[in-house]
Amino acid sequence: MTEYLNEPDASQISVELSKKYIDRIFKAYDALVTLVPFDNSAKIKEAAPYWRALYDVLAFTSVDNITESLILNDDRIISKRDSLRHVFGECEIALEEHWATEIESTATIGEGT
Repeated sequence: MTEYLNEPDASQISVELSKKYIDRIFKAYDALVTLVPFDNSAKIKEAAPYWRALYDVLAFTSVDNITESLILNDDRIISKRDSLRHVFGECEIALEEHWATEIESTATIGEGT
């Protein structure tokens, strides 16, 4: 019973998680913002691992309402919201276009791939 009483409560866990995810978001942002505009293959390929790390947070992370609120209302997120949207949006578009072109250029008729 004593061990149970020493467990952190949900709000403590949410604060820790939100900090972790915010740090991941800004690590990706700090790297990707240096590559804008994503105007050549080298930049796009360099962006891929940072996008993957960001995507792991955005697409594969299920957070509770408290953690989500902490992330979205974080002063750093709020102050950079427009830039975050711009950089991440430009990166996503560049990656999708680049890899679609790469795949299309390697496919041959009749392979079905």
